[in-house]
Amino acid sequence: MPAGAPEIAGFEIAGINIPASHVSGDYYDYISIDEDHWGIAIADVSGKGVPASLIMAMCRSVLRSVAGTGESAAGVLRQVNRQLYPDIREDMFISMAYLVIQKSADAIMLARAGHDAPLLFRRLIEP
Repeated sequence: MPAGAPEIAGFEIAGINIPASHVSGDYYDYISIDEDHWGIAIADVSGKGVPASLIMAMCRSVLRSVAGTGESAAGVLRQVNRQLYPDIREDMFISMAYLVIQKSADAIMLARAGHDAPLLFRRLIEP
């Protein structure tokens, strides 16, 4: 898990993971793509314990290797799926939400693969 959240002007980002056991298939990460883009991943492997954590370690490695390819958030998830699918047992799966923050445009691009959408709160500005 990451040591801390990135500091991105205009955004307040936080994450926490409390596993049910010592190791799990839960995962979140912050990935510096370039000076203007950050990737944020939230994922979960079905199952528990060592098998789930091993699959998640593979997922993390593949995600970090393709995150900087210039693909959209959905394109990154497609690449991760193509690389991991052949190695995952038939009774296991990974759900993931991956978003890309573009700092210069104050924009977020989100893609999901079976995972609930992350929460986005906006402060209301009173007139």
